[in-house]
Amino acid sequence: MINILVVLLTLVLVVILLSPAHLCLLVTLDYFKADFLRTQRSIAMLLCSCCWF
Repeated sequence: MINILVVLLTLVLVVILLSPAHLCLLVTLDYFKADFLRTQRSIAMLLCSCCWF
């Protein structure tokens, strides 16, 4: 039961961080004039590599 909760909480955290509604992400992208999709791809790769281990 604990393992399932850990996986679910990790997935929730990943989804929140990748969400375009996350205010920190939107402010940072606007300030640095960064590309949204390129940034999302980088964040997704980082989070997947962290979750893999």
